[in-house]
Amino acid sequence: MMLSLLLLGMYVWQLRQGFVMSVTDPFAFRGKAIKRESRSVIIVCQRAIWLPITVRIRGELWRRASNYELMQSKREGVTPVDLIAQLTAEHQDYVFKLSALVEVIEGIRVNGRGDYFIAALDALIGPLTTELDDHAHREEEFLFPRLLERAPDSPVAVMLEEHQTIRGYSVQFEHWYRKWREGADDTYDRWTRPALELRGAFSTHMQKENLILFPLARRVLTPEDISHLMIRGDH
Repeated sequence: MMLSLLLLGMYVWQLRQGFVMSVTDPFAFRGKAIKRESRSVIIVCQRAIWLPITVRIRGELWRRASNYELMQSKREGVTPVDLIAQLTAEHQDYVFKLSALVEVIEGIRVNGRGDYFIAALDALIGPLTTELDDHAHREEEFLFPRLLERAPDSPVAVMLEEHQTIRGYSVQFEHWYRKWREGADDTYDRWTRPALELRGAFSTHMQKENLILFPLARRVLTPEDISHLMIRGDH
């Protein structure tokens, strides 16, 4: 409990100080750097120093909130969060992480590599590669087959194609980032380009799932179908 309060307090303090990136406009500080080049290094460095902490705080708060929701549901005897709700929540978490990735890339562009940037990237690389792939696999293995049974004309085929595109960007991002991390400075563009493409592709894909596919699933699947969809931790 004390740890949660401490983490929340640190996050709120960072938000008030302006160290936390804007989710609605992740490119906001880029304009400041262009208009006031003399202050750009200070702005980027301030945010970069706190970015690794921010990423960890967000992840910890997200994990604790998710666990609390599931535990509370079980105590109250109600149905736990179903897979569709879990996937929707994870989409928002990936939006936060991809926005953080954009800020780190901009920080490196302005200032060059630094320990604080590398620490932030190391904290993001797992969620945006391995964990993102796991997210896609759960959609493909548990939601999509059941949805195709009830709605054969659903856009599942399009979603599968986009999953492959996203995986391609994710694999390139990780591969070339690790080369760059080991000292190959000339690979900077080779990992930042797919990283930015990953953000764009995922954002578009996520909106299709949240606004079209998931509402369709809730219409055509019965409550019993949805209750049997696997959620995280139910192995």
